[in-house]
Amino acid sequence: MSDEKNTTEQVEASAPGFTLEQLRDVIREETAASEEKVVRDFDEKIEALRKPNRDAVPEYVNRHGEKVTKLRNASERRYARLSEDEKQYRDDESDHWAAEWIRSLATGNRPAMHRAAEKIDAYYGRASTLEGTADLGGDLSSGTGGPLLPIPIAGLVQVARDKRSVGRRLFRVWPMREQTRRISTVGAATAAMVAEGSTAAQGEPTPGVIVLAAKKIQCLFKASVEMLADSAFDVVSIYSQSAGTAIGAKEDVQFATSDGIAPNIQEALAGQNVDEAAPGTLTMEDVIKLFFSCPQPYRAQGVFLGNAVTLRLVSQLVDGASGAGRQAMIPYGAGPAGVTDVGGSGVLLGRPVVEFPLADGTLWFGDPMAAYAIGDRQQITASVSEHVDFASDLVNFKFTARFDGVNVDDGATGASWQMAGLSAVA
Repeated sequence: MSDEKNTTEQVEASAPGFTLEQLRDVIREETAASEEKVVRDFDEKIEALRKPNRDAVPEYVNRHGEKVTKLRNASERRYARLSEDEKQYRDDESDHWAAEWIRSLATGNRPAMHRAAEKIDAYYGRASTLEGTADLGGDLSSGTGGPLLPIPIAGLVQVARDKRSVGRRLFRVWPMREQTRRISTVGAATAAMVAEGSTAAQGEPTPGVIVLAAKKIQCLFKASVEMLADSAFDVVSIYSQSAGTAIGAKEDVQFATSDGIAPNIQEALAGQNVDEAAPGTLTMEDVIKLFFSCPQPYRAQGVFLGNAVTLRLVSQLVDGASGAGRQAMIPYGAGPAGVTDVGGSGVLLGRPVVEFPLADGTLWFGDPMAAYAIGDRQQITASVSEHVDFASDLVNFKFTARFDGVNVDDGATGASWQMAGLSAVA
């Protein structure tokens, strides 16, 4: 007992102001701090190996006199070619954690799936809304049969859809916050001279109302668990791009040829018919007649639309008689072109010619922004389920959008005109 007492007194004498218990606490804290530092240093080294610091890499001057870093990251070239819209969803970090999320879902590793979700949420987290807190999912509501895909994947679908769809760049798009939306319609106004004491005639078409009702379009893909485990991100990236492209292409077909019978959208693009001189045969005079049939206020923003079959006929037109003269439709880059964000196949009478999946032999001209309206539900829901085809070891990816389309100004003084049944050129 006396020896223990002497030892305690020696420790207290060697460490003035500390008791033995306090000294033990200090040692424990130092040990814990040291262990945390080791773990932190290890994580930093792993991160540095995965994402090297290029600032410390020396530069050299190439034969063109340009300073070039010796170290090149292969992924930089891949991301550099993406559009600005795609870049907001694609980088090393989001790609890596999106892959981990899908791989964990396919293998049933819920802890790893939640960890990947937290990492993605750190990059793409959103503020709370009145409807609830919007998290890493691509929508406020829950998925059907499975969770929603992470925002980077769901967002890529919408970017690919908007990039592919010609109609969305041509026609006016009305956002829809619910299943239906009413929009007002009024054509171009006219004025007239009025004698003193007389009453002016109505110079504006009667206002009307059109109801947009969202219809559903969907893509369903399947991938095996083994395929996802081997290359999770590549497969899902391809699917998201393919889904967006497919939805955009199908929307254009609906805008051009819908018969209005459910589940199709309300109306396809239509217009006042203009008769050609010889039925079924297109001439340069017919094109001029179609052009000037459209009222002047709409011609300034006019666009020619037709599918590949029709545009092949238009490409054969010449501006002289008996086949002599220059090609009437000037390819883009070969001469002056109308200002448009849509692009197209060429220029005819100074206005853009755009390929659009109308019926064979239909050539449309008018102001598409004034002629047709799209109702957009403003979201593409991307959900995934590993349970539906559990016995077959397949994971289902489902991409859903909702939209509608109607003619707004296709009357006798409207912005929409067409020739149909064309099959030859003279």
